[in-house]
Amino acid sequence: WLVDVNSGQAACLALAAISLPEHRRRLDEDMLEMQNFFVVGDVICCEVQRVRADGQILLHTRSTRYGRLMNGVFLAVAPQQIQRQSHHIVQLSCGVQVVLGLNGYIWISLPMKTSAKDTMNYAHVQTTHEKVSKEMRLAISRVRNIVLCLARSNFDISTQTIERMYDVSVSRGWEAKDLADPLVMQELVEAFLVARLGKDA
Repeated sequence: WLVDVNSGQAACLALAAISLPEHRRRLDEDMLEMQNFFVVGDVICCEVQRVRADGQILLHTRSTRYGRLMNGVFLAVAPQQIQRQSHHIVQLSCGVQVVLGLNGYIWISLPMKTSAKDTMNYAHVQTTHEKVSKEMRLAISRVRNIVLCLARSNFDISTQTIERMYDVSVSRGWEAKDLADPLVMQELVEAFLVARLGKDA
């Protein structure tokens, strides 16, 4: 597969670089039925395996953390705004899971299932669209608007900044939809700065 990774050229995810159900060996039939694993338009979480001398990026999804992403929303921000941290797949205190890609791609969703039998890697078998509760949809929308606010205000985007701005927005009584209003966004930024200065003092 060719994968858009926000680079000058598409990255490559080979069939040999993904895990198959029950860790079975790859068969010739798998090459003919690659669309059973990932199809055009899928959003996936993967890791850079290596970069070849010619600049081609090779990816892999050989972990239960990686594979097809569903039940969420996608955002793209400037890569330099994503702060490096020990974990880039995190679950926030509000129950929303966030994938913060160092390439500037962000996925906000329901928590991913990563047990031995229910893993993202087996996307064609176990990863399905789930019914998302109204409460969780609102939480995902709030996180999305907060990430956009951080991005437009040129703040670093990390677990800590998202959590802190989330708490500020809740304490001020704003609903998720309010955060899309430019005036509310400006007030949120000001309140966030005050809260951050108080926390760091």
